[in-house]
Amino acid sequence: MGARVMTRENPYPEGAGTGRVEYVDRNGKRVSVPEYMATDEFYDIPRPLYGAELVFGQLRVAENAPSLHHQSILGDLYLLLAPFVRERRLGNVWFAPLSVTLDHRRRLVVQPDMFFISTQRMPSVTDRICVPPDLVIEVLSPSQRPSEVMERLRWFAEYDVRECWVVRQREQRTDVVKFEGGAVETTVSIPWTDPLQSDVLPDFRPVLSPVLTQY
Repeated sequence: MGARVMTRENPYPEGAGTGRVEYVDRNGKRVSVPEYMATDEFYDIPRPLYGAELVFGQLRVAENAPSLHHQSILGDLYLLLAPFVRERRLGNVWFAPLSVTLDHRRRLVVQPDMFFISTQRMPSVTDRICVPPDLVIEVLSPSQRPSEVMERLRWFAEYDVRECWVVRQREQRTDVVKFEGGAVETTVSIPWTDPLQSDVLPDFRPVLSPVLTQY
């Protein structure tokens, strides 16, 4: 049998539609849904317990819950960032599992660990988030493969995300990745012992080591 070919223009490969994905939803019920679906169909399926994404038509369901360390780091980052943004009325900060549609037609829906949308982009936000965030934050797990990270950075660059913070637990550093013209413009690796530097939020300069290294 020949390989099934899936592209962003044609997200349903030959033979697609017959496969199914089984998972446990947030009510503890085991459900089965098609492996390939349209964007609107994705929003209609029962919500998986640990989150899910639609990658050019293909459903990807998280099999395991995030680790305690991962969630502790994410929670502390939110407690630092959200009040800063709220007090200055810069926009809104949200965290997973919340879906962001990067491309409705091409069926690309992601769930970043955390993201910030500025007041300039907020008018486009309704009951679904169909506008690219200004800033995405991804807390990497030690088992996460580099190819997975690069795949997500390519999506963010192509769909007009301005910046991504890649928080690396093992190395205790944050890679600040800036996008321009649909590609990565610069990547600056900042140890947690140094102030964070961001073009999207230039006045947000916390030193993360007192908070994040306690776990």
